[in-house]
Amino acid sequence: MSLYRLGILLVHISYWVALISVIVIVIRNRNPEYILLLVLLTIIVLLENSIVLRLIQARDVATSINLAIIIEIILYLLIYYTLLKTELFRQIILVALVTFLAAVLFNSFYFQSITGGIQSFSYLVGNLFILMCIYFFFYETISNLQLKDSFLNNFWVWISFGLFLFLITETPIMVFHGFAQEHFVEINDPYIYSIKHAASIIYYSLFPIAALCKKTLN
Repeated sequence: MSLYRLGILLVHISYWVALISVIVIVIRNRNPEYILLLVLLTIIVLLENSIVLRLIQARDVATSINLAIIIEIILYLLIYYTLLKTELFRQIILVALVTFLAAVLFNSFYFQSITGGIQSFSYLVGNLFILMCIYFFFYETISNLQLKDSFLNNFWVWISFGLFLFLITETPIMVFHGFAQEHFVEINDPYIYSIKHAASIIYYSLFPIAALCKKTLN
C-alpha cells in the first residue's frame, strides 16, 4: 500500500473515531455546541464516504465539496459563538458570519463558480474567521482560568488546538490547489497530500483524547 493510500485510510478511520467520540458525548450532554459539532462531523463522514463509494457523480464532486465546506465553516462559527461568553467576541463572530456568507455569494457569482473547482477564496476567508474565533476562545479561556481548573480537562481546548494545527496546514494547500485548478495545472504530488492527511489525522484523533481528558460530561 502506498503512503498516499495509507494516508487516506487513516484519515477515514480518524473521521469515524471523532464521530463516535462526539456521539458518546452528545448522549450524555445535549449542549448546543456538542450537537453542532455532531452535525458537522456527520456531514464530513457522509460526504467523504459518498465520494469514496462513488455515490456522488464525478461532475458533482466539486459542488458537493464546496457546499460541505461552506456549511462546515458556518457550523464552526456557530460553535464558537455558542462557546464564547464575551459579548464583544460574539458580536464580531456574527459580523464574520454575515461577511462570510456575502463573500461566498460574491465569489460564486463573479469569480469561482460553486460548480467548478474548489472555491479557494471562500475557503480562505472562512478559515481566517475560524482562526480568529480560536484566538478569541483561548484568550477568554486563559483569562478566566482559575488555579483549581485544569486547562487540559477542557474538551474544547483540545479541539481548538487541533483545529488550529489543521487549518494552518490545510488552508495553504487547499488555496494552492484551487489556484492550480483555475490555471488548469494538475497537482499530483503525494507528499503535499501526505501533509494534508497528517494534519487531518492529528486533528480528528484528538477528539477521543479530548473526551477522555474531560472529567465530566455534564
